[in-house]
Amino acid sequence: MAKLSDAMKLTKNKIFMNLELKDPRVDLVFPYITKLIEEHDFFDQISLSSFNHAYYYKIREYNKKNNRNLVFGFIYGKNASNFFDFTKTGSSMNIYWREASKKVCDKAHQNGMAVLTWFDMKEEENEAIFNYLIENGVDIICSNEPLLARKYINYYNYKKR
Repeated sequence: MAKLSDAMKLTKNKIFMNLELKDPRVDLVFPYITKLIEEHDFFDQISLSSFNHAYYYKIREYNKKNNRNLVFGFIYGKNASNFFDFTKTGSSMNIYWREASKKVCDKAHQNGMAVLTWFDMKEEENEAIFNYLIENGVDIICSNEPLLARKYINYYNYKKR
């Protein structure tokens, strides 16, 4: 089984990683994660995200104590309507892709937040969806089909030249 440290070694200076923290044991998990980030000097290529917003407070405390800028994104479920109730203090918001309207993306950017989108594992991703997200201003697409997403983004960037 691959470990997070192995993934960091393989992807160092190659990709930006969004690490979703699912474990509810924040006090146990958070020190382990920050230790790995420090060991691999991964600060500039990782965003931590979670439905458990308690991680935000840990990151805020960590950043203040260590003079760092570790990024945290609040994840919201499908059909969420309270994106801006809590995220005014976060670096980003991670929302279900269908919620990423132009209006939501513009408001997030006005509040200094990046917009990340995610897909349900059962959904089929395609170029039309990627185009919709890019055109609406999504900053990061968290895809279950990264090779398809990369292929489309390369095509999109080529087309825009």
